[in-house]
Parts: sequence; structure tokens; C-alpha cells
Amino acid sequence: EFAYVDSYEVPAQNWTEAFPEEFQKRRGYDLVRELPVLTGRFVESTAHSEKVLDDFRRTFADLFATYYNDAFAELVHGYGFRLMSQPYPGPFDQLRQARSTDVPVVEFWFRSPINLSRLASSLGNVFGKRIVSAEAFTETPAFATNPHNEAVADLRRRGDLMYSLGVNMFELHGTVHQPSDDPAKRMFFGQRGKQFGCSFDRHHPDYATFRPWVAY
Repeated sequence: EFAYVDSYEVPAQNWTEAFPEEFQKRRGYDLVRELPVLTGRFVESTAHSEKVLDDFRRTFADLFATYYNDAFAELVHGYGFRLMSQPYPGPFDQLRQARSTDVPVVEFWFRSPINLSRLASSLGNVFGKRIVSAEAFTETPAFATNPHNEAVADLRRRGDLMYSLGVNMFELHGTVHQPSDDPAKRMFFGQRGKQFGCSFDRHHPDYATFRPWVAY
């Protein structure tokens, strides 16, 4: 059983009341006197200012890994769960963010260049994870307006490429419960034209071929 953290889709967060103290503890000097650097100004020299910016980024990457992912992993492990997590795209170091994740998760889209499968192989290799998963076959609204346009042959070719890049478990995106036997009353991810994802459900014209494809 898993607890699941999906992608980090909020604006960048890089400050708290305790941040200067955490910075001092980790970097060994006072950030407050260096704050003009964060506004794009130089302090002392270019090299000094670049060092401050690098230390600033490293600090909030450390804090996200420690207080967000590590802390949540400890919490869910205490309840007997394992953690699946998409460690991106937030204001943090993706490798450090995934260090306490039991099954790192990436994503790839069906007809979009969005593809993080190489990140999956990196996370698996660095942390010795036997399973690296992917939110698979996410679709853009431009294509998802027609829920009948995902040929299984095309899905298989796309999936085979992602296997070759390091993913070894797919989470199909997605399946909507279809309570009605009437295809005209088919349910969608949202309003037509505003949903994401392929339509893996029993009203798809190629639904009969889904089982052997998934078994493959």
C-alpha cells in the first residue's frame, strides 16, 4: 500500500521566517546582509554574489528534501505505507527530493514532448530503486477532445520507447468510471475540451484490445 504525492504544481516557495536561521546553520554565514543579491544586485564581487545565490538555492533544496519529502516518508512509513512521489518540478533538487521515496514516479505524455523518463532511470540508478514508475500517456486537451483517437498500436510504440528509457511500471492516465452502458452518456475527465489524459475505459472502440496490450 502506498501514499502518493503527485507533481508539485504551485508557485516557487523559497522563504520562511526560519529560513535565515536555517541558512546560517547550513552555510555558516548571515544571509540577511546579502539580501540585495536576491534582487539581482552585486555585493562585493560577481564571484561572491554567485556563491550567495548558489548557497541560497542549495539551502532551500536541502530544506524541501528534509522537511517535505523526508518528513512525509517518515510519517507514512510509521503507518505501514510506502511512498510514491513525483519529485518535480518545484524549487528543489530533484535527486535530493527523491532520496526517501520508495518508488519514484515520473511522467510522459502521449502526443506531447513532455517526457521525464530519463529522470526515472537516473533516480533508479542513484538510489538503487528496482521499480521506477510513470504517469503514463497523459494527453493534452487539444487531443483529449476526441476520446477515440488513441490507437493501441501507437500507445504501444510510445510505451516501448519509455521502457527503453528506464521506466518499468506504468500508471495509466487514466480511467473514468462509466456507470452507463450507453456510450452517449460517457463520462470524461472534465468538460469536453478541458480534460487531460487518454480514455482507457470500456466505451473506447478499441477496448477489446486493451487487455492483451496491458498483459504485454
